Amino acid sequence: MPAAEDWDWASWAIKNIYSIVYEAEVQVYHSHNDSCRNVAKRRIEVQKAVDIKDARKRNIFLTCKQAIGWVCKDIRHIMSLNNKRWKKPKMIRDCFACGYWYIVGFSTKPVGVAFFAKGKAQFYYFVANQAYLAAT
Repeated sequence: MPAAEDWDWASWAIKNIYSIVYEAEVQVYHSHNDSCRNVAKRRIEVQKAVDIKDARKRNIFLTCKQAIGWVCKDIRHIMSLNNKRWKKPKMIRDCFACGYWYIVGFSTKPVGVAFFAKGKAQFYYFVANQAYLAAT
C-alpha cells in the first residue's frame, strides 16, 4: 500500500473488534526516509483519493494553497525542534523542495490508456510512471 496504511490498519482493527483510542501524551515517530520527491508523491496519492471521495475538482490554486500550507506548517515544526541549529537550514530547504515537487506532480498532465476487460472498458491514467484506475 503506497499511502494511508494507518487508515487501512485502523479499519482492520475496528472490524476485528479492537478499539481505537486517543492518548494525548503519546508521541510517535513515523518516518519513511523518503526523498522530498517521494514525500510529495505520497501526498499526491492521498489527495487524489480525497479529491475522488469529495468529488472535488483539482486546480492549480488548490494545489498551491496545500503546498504552501504544508511548507509553513513544517517550517514552524522545524523551528520548534531542539536539535542542532546547523541541521535546520537543510530541513527547511527540504520543505520547499517537497512543496515544489507537490505542485509539479499535480501539474503533470496524465496520459490515458483504455483497456477492455470482460467486455467492460476501464480507463487508466499514468502520472510519473504510476498507473491509476480512473473513477467511473
